[in-house]
Amino acid sequence: MFKLDSQLDKELKHPLGKLYSSIPSNLKSSDLIATVGDISTLNVFTNSREPDISIVDYKTKRSNALNEADLKIIKSIGSTTVNVVNLPGTISQDLWNAIEKAFNTEGTTRIIVDGEEDLATLPVVAMAPDNTKVVYGQPNEGIVIITVNSTVRKRAKNFLNRMRET
Repeated sequence: MFKLDSQLDKELKHPLGKLYSSIPSNLKSSDLIATVGDISTLNVFTNSREPDISIVDYKTKRSNALNEADLKIIKSIGSTTVNVVNLPGTISQDLWNAIEKAFNTEGTTRIIVDGEEDLATLPVVAMAPDNTKVVYGQPNEGIVIITVNSTVRKRAKNFLNRMRET
C-alpha cells in the first residue's frame, strides 16, 4: 500500500493536466478514457461516451451521497464491476490490482471503492498506454484531463515512488 504524506498532498492539489470547465466535444473520439471520481464519470458518460475504466465511490467531495438519478446512471456504467477497499490517503494493493486488471480486460470496467478513490489517478496514469485520456475532478474548479505520454507517466511514477509503502 502507498500512503500520502503532507508534502505530496500539497503538490497534488495542483492539476496534473489541463483544467476544463466542461467536457470538450473531442473527448468522445479518444481511443481509451479512464475516469476517477463520480462527478467526472457522470460528466464523461452524459457529455461524451462511456468511460473504458471508471473509478467511483458513490460520493461527491468525499462525503456527500449521490442523488438517486446519478447513482442509477453510474451503476449502469461498466460491463465488468470490481469492488475494492481503499483507505483515505492511500493506494491499496486491491485498488492497484483492479486498475491493472481493468487495463488488460476487454470491455468497460467500473471499479467501486469502499473508502476513497482520490489518489487512483496516479496508478491509472502510471499504467495507461500513450494517448489515454484520464479525467478527474478538481474540486470547485472543474475537470482535469490528462493525455498520457511518457513525460506524464514518469511524473505519476515519481509521485508514487515518493509515497511511503506500508
